[in-house]
Amino acid sequence: MSIGYFYPIKILNGTFQSFAWAVNFALLSNWFPKKGRGFLLGLWATNPSVGDIVGQQLYLAFVRDNVNHWGYTFITLGVFVEVVALMNLFFLIEYPMDAGVEIKEKGTLLRPDVTSA
Repeated sequence: MSIGYFYPIKILNGTFQSFAWAVNFALLSNWFPKKGRGFLLGLWATNPSVGDIVGQQLYLAFVRDNVNHWGYTFITLGVFVEVVALMNLFFLIEYPMDAGVEIKEKGTLLRPDVTSA
């Protein structure tokens, strides 16, 4: 396999991840008021760095004895991503009020289109 194969794959990967960032930001904005949101998003922005560290450690665990086992890293991470995606699909709650939680921001609810009961 040539190195030219990895350039379009990396471009597609970045494109799909850029779509996900907007969705993540919207969901986090629903659940957290503006006052602490900057700190939270700062922590959230460390995910790529932490993911790189975890991925490297996982790779080292698989290729400790045999370099030909590097593919198990991708399989393991792929299964992890699928499990998290399914958890999001079935259990993600978009608005805190849908879970019975009211988050107020300067006296108003974060989702003003719904009145609290």
